[in-house]
Amino acid sequence: MATTRAILQHFETWEKAQIDFLETVAEAIVKPLNVDILVNAGVMELIRPLLLHNTRRIQQLACSNLSKFAAWDDRLAESMITEGILVQLTCSLRETRRLSKKATTNVLRSISKHSAHICQSIVDQGGVELLIPVLEEFDPAIKEIAAGTLGNIARHNPQLAQITTNRGAVERLVDLIQDRDLQLRRTLCATLAEIAKHTPELGSKVAESGVLPFVSAFLECEQPDARLKAEGCAVLHSVARHTKDLAQAVLSSNIFPNVIILLKNVEQACRRNAAMVICEVCKHTPDQAQFVLNAGSAPALVDNISDVHSFERLPGIMALGYLASWSPEFSTTVITSNALPPLVDALEHEEQDHLKGASAWSLGQIGKHTPVHAKEVALVGTMLHLVLCVKAKGSSEDLQKKCELSIKIITNRLDYSPALDSLLNGPLMPEQCLKVVLAQIAKLVPNDVELRTKLLLSGSFARLQELRFGATEAIQKLIEKITSAYPEEIRSFYHKTKYKVFECKPNSIYTFRDPIHNFIVPPKYSVPKR
Repeated sequence: MATTRAILQHFETWEKAQIDFLETVAEAIVKPLNVDILVNAGVMELIRPLLLHNTRRIQQLACSNLSKFAAWDDRLAESMITEGILVQLTCSLRETRRLSKKATTNVLRSISKHSAHICQSIVDQGGVELLIPVLEEFDPAIKEIAAGTLGNIARHNPQLAQITTNRGAVERLVDLIQDRDLQLRRTLCATLAEIAKHTPELGSKVAESGVLPFVSAFLECEQPDARLKAEGCAVLHSVARHTKDLAQAVLSSNIFPNVIILLKNVEQACRRNAAMVICEVCKHTPDQAQFVLNAGSAPALVDNISDVHSFERLPGIMALGYLASWSPEFSTTVITSNALPPLVDALEHEEQDHLKGASAWSLGQIGKHTPVHAKEVALVGTMLHLVLCVKAKGSSEDLQKKCELSIKIITNRLDYSPALDSLLNGPLMPEQCLKVVLAQIAKLVPNDVELRTKLLLSGSFARLQELRFGATEAIQKLIEKITSAYPEEIRSFYHKTKYKVFECKPNSIYTFRDPIHNFIVPPKYSVPKR
C-alpha cells in the first residue's frame, strides 16, 4: 500500500517536469527555427493551462515564455488571442500578488506592440482598466511595465489613445513623473509622447496635465541620462506639433538653450528628438520662429545636419525650411548661417527620396523671397541637382513634385544671368520646368543686355532653336518671345541656316561660328552640316 510520502512524490515529480519543460522551451526560443517547431508542436496549448497553476514559479515561467513568443511576430501574438490566452491573462491580472501582476503585464506589453487589432482585443477584455491600477504598485519595475503597455496600446491610432486617456491614464502617468526610478521616468515620457502625438485634443490633454515643466527639467545639463533627455524631447515635440497654442506652451516651459545644446549630444535619439522639437515649435507662427532664431538655433541646426547623415538629418532640414519660409529676413539669417551647402549635399548624396524631397523643399523656401535669395540658392548648384532629381528614373512621385515646385518658385525670383543660362545648358528639363525657366527668361531678356549676350555666347540661344522642333505650342511661343528681343539679323541667321561650318577636319568635331559676335558655338550644341 502506497504511503502518503510516495503519493506526494508523484506530484513533486510532475511539478518538476513542468518546470523543466518551461525552462527547456525558454532556452529553445532564442532561434527562429526552434520557434516554428515549438509552435507547430502545440506548445501554446501546453503553456496556456499553466498560467493558472497554483505554483507561482510555474506561472511566472509560463508568462515569461509567452512574452518571448509574442515578441517574435504578430502571428504568434494573434494566436494568443484566438486560443484564449488573453482571457486568462486578464483574469490573472486581477490577482493581488505582485509577482503575478509583473509577469502577466509583461506578456501584455509584448502582445500589444504589434498592431491596433491586437490592442483593440486587449481593450475589449478590459485590459486598460486593469493596467491603470497597476501604476499604483510599490515596485517601480511593475509600474514601468504597465506604463510601457499603455504606451504600446496608445501608439497605434487616435482611437486607442483616446480610450487610454478616457480611462484616466494621463493623470496617473503624470503623478509618477517625479519618481526617482530612471527607467520608469523614461517609459512614462515615452507613453505620454505616444498619447500626445495623435490629435490636438490629446496634445492639449497632456499639456494641461502640468507635465511640461517637469519634462523640460529633464533636458538640463545636470541630468546625465541621455535617453531620458531624448524621451523628454519626444513629449515636447509630440505636444507642439498640433497648434500654435500648444507650441507656445512648449516654448513657455523654458526649453532653450537646453534643447540647442542637445543637438550636439552623443546619443543619436537625443540629437534627432531635439531637432524635432525645434522643427515643431517654429512652424506655426513667425513670432515663434523669431523666438527660435533669437535663441541661436540656425547655426546649431546647420552644424547638426552637417555632422549627421541619413534619417537623422530630416528634422534639422525641415526646421531650416520652416524658419526660412516666414520672411526674407529669416531666410537671410538661415543663409548667413551657411545652411545652403549641407542642404545641397543632402539633395545630392542622400539615398532616401524623402530626405532629398525635404532638402528640395527647404531650398525652395529659402530662395522664394527675393532675387537675392534666389541667387544665393542658385550659386551653390541647387538648380542642377533639382533637375537631376526630377529626371532620375528611380525618383518617387513625391520627390519629383517637390523638386518641380522648388524649381518653379526659385526661378520665378531668379534674375542672375549665369544661373538662368546654366538651366538651358544643363540636362533637358521636363516640359513644366522648362516652361517656367523660359517664362522667366522671356520676362527678363528684353531689358537685360547681359542676359542676351550670355545666351548667345554660351550657345543657349542656339539650343533654343533646337528646342523648337517637336515642342508644344506654349514652349514655341516662349522661345519666339525670347528670340524677338534680339536683332533681326541674328534671328534670321539662326532661323535660316541654324549653324554655319567654321572648321572641319577629318575625325574632328564640327564647330560653328556666330557671324554677328564672332564667337565659336560650343560643339556640344552643334550638328553636322547637311
